[in-house]
Amino acid sequence: MAALLIPTPVAVTVTGCGGGCDTKLTATAGTAHRTGSGPVAAEISLDLSARLTSDGKGVAGVRIAFTGIVPGGSRVDAAGAVTGADGVAHYSGPADYGLANALTSVTTAQTISYVAQPMTLGSTPDAHICNLLSTKSPPADLRYQP
Repeated sequence: MAALLIPTPVAVTVTGCGGGCDTKLTATAGTAHRTGSGPVAAEISLDLSARLTSDGKGVAGVRIAFTGIVPGGSRVDAAGAVTGADGVAHYSGPADYGLANALTSVTTAQTISYVAQPMTLGSTPDAHICNLLSTKSPPADLRYQP
């Protein structure tokens, strides 16, 4: 089956570095699209203007928040992400390891792409979310309304 591409605007905010970093990082815009069907992986592209240095301590303190990913299935109950009554997910929390690594090399205004890998989080099997927040687990799959 051909990959399905459904661009979705994402309002993105990236801040912080509480892990001994000198960080100036701003994400001005973003999009997301799924790259398959069913439990799908998805790609997040962020337009970034940033200067980030890890000072040898990684970027564990970097936090990301975004609004606009529309999941399907159950209400999100993991990683602090909340799905509103409108079905739009709003996330705020630490950037996961993969995204943090992608941000490490950002020194000028540019667009980076981050691919969320399939994973199920939450207390029930159908609690699938797009999770860019966990520092302990890879990101979850994105699920979209048809």
